[in-house]
Amino acid sequence: MNRIIFSIVSIFAIFTLPNAALAAIINGGFENSFDNWQTLGDYRVETSAFGSGTVEGNSQAFLSTAYDEVVDVDENGREVLGGNASPAVYITGIAENSLENFLDVSSFFGEGFLADAIEGSAIKQTFTAQAGETLSFAWNFLTDESVSNNRNPDFNDFAFATVSNSYQNLFFKLADTTTDFLARDSDSNFFEETGFKTFSFTLPTDGEYTLGVGVVDVGEPTIISGLLLDQVQAIPETSSTVSLLILGIVGAFSALKHSQNSQH
Repeated sequence: MNRIIFSIVSIFAIFTLPNAALAAIINGGFENSFDNWQTLGDYRVETSAFGSGTVEGNSQAFLSTAYDEVVDVDENGREVLGGNASPAVYITGIAENSLENFLDVSSFFGEGFLADAIEGSAIKQTFTAQAGETLSFAWNFLTDESVSNNRNPDFNDFAFATVSNSYQNLFFKLADTTTDFLARDSDSNFFEETGFKTFSFTLPTDGEYTLGVGVVDVGEPTIISGLLLDQVQAIPETSSTVSLLILGIVGAFSALKHSQNSQH
């Protein structure tokens, strides 16, 4: 009897869960470095030793606006230079290796979404999903810029996400220097951080999507901002699937009970 029940449940699972695999973003926790991600600029994988913890697992992605800038001080008090952020076409006039070209958002620059960005870093991944699935990730914006009431509007660094498919490219600002930051000092090397928050977006149609996430410098290049990213996932709708499985299991038990009663 158990073998029959298992077979029936397996059949229901095969027919009701095929879209879960399609929806999965690969390596969304960055446990395998940046495998399956395309990258541009200054990026690396960090652990909880960074100071802000991780949301899941041992790793998280870190992006920064640093480009040949002071990123640390060594044990002898000497400045350590680092960073490889990518410039914007807005500054260089060259599309190759630019943020705009990488994210395919050049149309947004003339509309003011990223028009003030001078350099930054971004990553992206393309995946297949079904309408109604929820795309989400955890993010933490960090900066050495002045924030809140002390901010300078000319130096408004920010983090963002793009979600695109064959007919549209949506832009979302995650945070900037006007965002609410933690009341305490950051436990990282940055002065300020928002703490981890969640981005969530319901995908409207079936098909292939590209998620892009990045952080940019605005106004001047010498003060660094960064972005931590973790737990990137596309979650299928589960209510209808679970209902079908439950109905299938109930039906299996009912059929077996009826069969057993008929034999007595």
